[in-house]
Amino acid sequence: AERRFEDTTRSATADPSMKVWAYIYLGQLYDLECERDRATGYYEQAVKVGDNTRNAQTVAKDGVAKPFGDACK
Repeated sequence: AERRFEDTTRSATADPSMKVWAYIYLGQLYDLECERDRATGYYEQAVKVGDNTRNAQTVAKDGVAKPFGDACK
């Protein structure tokens, strides 16, 4: 899954709604792996995409503010 999300973020033809959610999902994956700095970078990229399909901007900004999940406490 990670590789497919990465491919989507690098695609010049990917729809912005797909790209924004690929960044969010990558952020969530890295949060679950306790790699907070890397996760935050992906959430910030999602914010830069600017697409708000399915409330993506709120989810991305929440990801910047606090980690996804509670596995790393």
